Amino acid sequence: MPLSTPLSITALGLATPLGSDIDTACAAARAGLTRATELDFLVESEQAEAEVLGAPGHRLCPPSAGFFQVGMWVRAGVEATLGMLRTPGVPPTADARGWTGTGVIGLLPEVSEDRFGWDLEGAPDATLEPFLQTVLDVVGLSIPVERLRLAHAGHLSLVVALEDASRWIANHQVERVLLIAADSYLDAPALSWLANTGRLKSPDRPSGLMPGEAADAMLVEAGGRPRGGGVAPALTIADVTHRAGPPFLPVEK
Repeated sequence: MPLSTPLSITALGLATPLGSDIDTACAAARAGLTRATELDFLVESEQAEAEVLGAPGHRLCPPSAGFFQVGMWVRAGVEATLGMLRTPGVPPTADARGWTGTGVIGLLPEVSEDRFGWDLEGAPDATLEPFLQTVLDVVGLSIPVERLRLAHAGHLSLVVALEDASRWIANHQVERVLLIAADSYLDAPALSWLANTGRLKSPDRPSGLMPGEAADAMLVEAGGRPRGGGVAPALTIADVTHRAGPPFLPVEK
């Protein structure tokens, strides 16, 4: 469906297993690199005793070992946001006027008891301060809390966030929106969840999912508007769409 107003991507930062900047990550992808590593983890199951399994996965480069769930989201989100801030034409964090009229949306996985061991029941904004506010504090961006939002919609978070950002800008509530996304399937609860539901890639299931982790920071503004310094936007998005798919069913073992 068409957005309330077209959006232009005017700055972008990445944190990926292929590198922590756009040039490195894109060059590695074009070269066909994957940087998969073997993961050893303990799988807990209600049907059997816990066992140690190995599976290929994609860790951040540099590695994110020692960071867990929200801590990992913050570490990766900071790396991606710092990359976005290095984009030519983006004002420095010390330039308060340059960031006036900016809103921020955090894009995060759909938090469920099955995957995380906890959920957001009764507290939908529970990750606002530990994730989004912490990322902004670390990189030095001061954004009023009333201009901070969250999209806990999993794979649909980008669509939801773009729709919200477009309405936000069309209603003249903000001039631009910074989207900060992060997720990881490499913590122990997520790996156990994937293994127990038959989704994890393994020698017995070669078509399974190869888990990974990554983050992205993307600055969007009204479509066609040049970034500071007159630099043309990299891409303009006019509409987004999504449809509900079939419910996920565990694979029979």
